[in-house]
Amino acid sequence: MSLRKKLFLATALAYIAFLIFPLFTSFSGLSIPIVSIIVASILIVLYPQALRSKTTLWLILYLFAFFILLTLRGHVELNMGSISGIQQLFVEIGFILPSYMIMSILLYLKDERLNKIIALSSLAMFLISFIYLIPLLSEYRTLLRGQDNNKLIGNGKLSIQGLPTYSLMHAYIYIIPPILYAFKVFKGKLKWMSLIALLLFLYIIYSTYTTTTLIAAILCIIASLIYRNKGKSNTVVSLLLASFAFFFLYQTGAFNTILSDMNEIYEGTAVEGKISDFQNYMEGEELGGASIAGRDNAHQISWDNFFEDPLLGGGNAGDHSVLVDRLGTGGLFLFIPFIFLLITIAKIQFRGYKSPTTKFYYIMGLACVIIVMYSKGLFATEGWLCYCVLLPQMLLWVEKNDITLSKKIRTKKKIR
Repeated sequence: MSLRKKLFLATALAYIAFLIFPLFTSFSGLSIPIVSIIVASILIVLYPQALRSKTTLWLILYLFAFFILLTLRGHVELNMGSISGIQQLFVEIGFILPSYMIMSILLYLKDERLNKIIALSSLAMFLISFIYLIPLLSEYRTLLRGQDNNKLIGNGKLSIQGLPTYSLMHAYIYIIPPILYAFKVFKGKLKWMSLIALLLFLYIIYSTYTTTTLIAAILCIIASLIYRNKGKSNTVVSLLLASFAFFFLYQTGAFNTILSDMNEIYEGTAVEGKISDFQNYMEGEELGGASIAGRDNAHQISWDNFFEDPLLGGGNAGDHSVLVDRLGTGGLFLFIPFIFLLITIAKIQFRGYKSPTTKFYYIMGLACVIIVMYSKGLFATEGWLCYCVLLPQMLLWVEKNDITLSKKIRTKKKIR
């Protein structure tokens, strides 16, 4: 491996560790936006030629539109806290550019060894961080939603370091599709290791008490169980059976029983109100609970601002949807380059997969991204890292191993 590749790998892994290994982030005391700008600068110096693509054009157009809106209004209403002005542009660049550069360099180099190292190292970082979190969660059930942590800190008893950020808690869902893919296609030890990793991720997602990712995780598991990579007919049969099971549970009232039990499990958390709202809806009432109504109101603010000025937006947003907020605050002028940036990134990754099964699980990952982007106002560095790098690289590694294992099995059968 050349020196330049080693420098790239070291920089990429350090950045990944900084974002997805919360203990490292907490004890370093470094600011994520500053680290992101430094990392992006290093990667551009190492491989400037990796930026030569149509996707980069959409990134430039999006950042240019962002800059123009800042120039016109002095502030772009997005979920970025209290910062305003040119700082917002630097934060947005910090969110996107480092992960975009890592992705672009990997696509430019086409080095399977680099892909494997980044995929497996990232997964290992996630799992090691979970080993630290699980004992804490066994003692403080709602720790990741802040209730126990804030109470302890407020009483001066304890300050807990190494907790994942809100955006990282939502990013865990993007790793579920590659692990489900691995569990589905691997045999022997790798299958059991995939199952352990899946259970750990599901436990942490459950412990975050974020309704969006909980629902997305359940949908991913159902889709994986239904999908059959040996033929479309098998998938259709599985889908029909799943639909029948859903109808049966609904008609017998079993869903209400399940939802009541879940309400007891999530008592005192943000999920409880949303389960109650859905339970009332299943019983024929309108969705009017505070948890759902609040999100709808936030989305409506963005939509109202968009329709006020479809081209440039009304300048305001509800701060509860990455996608709708950009329509509200910047209209089509900001939204079009942003959405084409997302689409072109997805197209590049999708074309790199050989197996229909890999493509299925990538689409599953994209569905999770869309769900989070629509329902949450913050994608941040962790979201972009998973979207641009971790999700596609982990899928590539699983695909490569699946193809290799399939070839070995066919070779053994021929010998026999």
